[in-house]
Amino acid sequence: MVLVMPNAEMTFENWEARIKFQMEEEGGFEYDDEHNANDWSKCAVGERDKELRNILRSGLNLKWATRKLSPEVIKLGQQFESAIYDNKKEEALKIYHKIKSIPEEKFYLKSEDEC
Repeated sequence: MVLVMPNAEMTFENWEARIKFQMEEEGGFEYDDEHNANDWSKCAVGERDKELRNILRSGLNLKWATRKLSPEVIKLGQQFESAIYDNKKEEALKIYHKIKSIPEEKFYLKSEDEC
């Protein structure tokens, strides 16, 4: 996933690169960062889960697309968005790493847990 900044002069390979860049800069995250963090297909969860990202970009319902994510992943995704919105750069990076490190078997609901 590539994050493109509004001025199109800067691109970032992933959220980690974007956050680390922002940690070096004064000021807060850009509007586009907040918008991307609020979009499941573009946030740290969507970055990790390419299938979810593709499903959401195809226009399917958010509730349907996220139904297989574990409550822990959903909570971390919401915390990630809040950290970006509140300009808590170090917290955002810690949450990003938590999302990236969740084992596959804990990232998704087990089939018997599905709604």
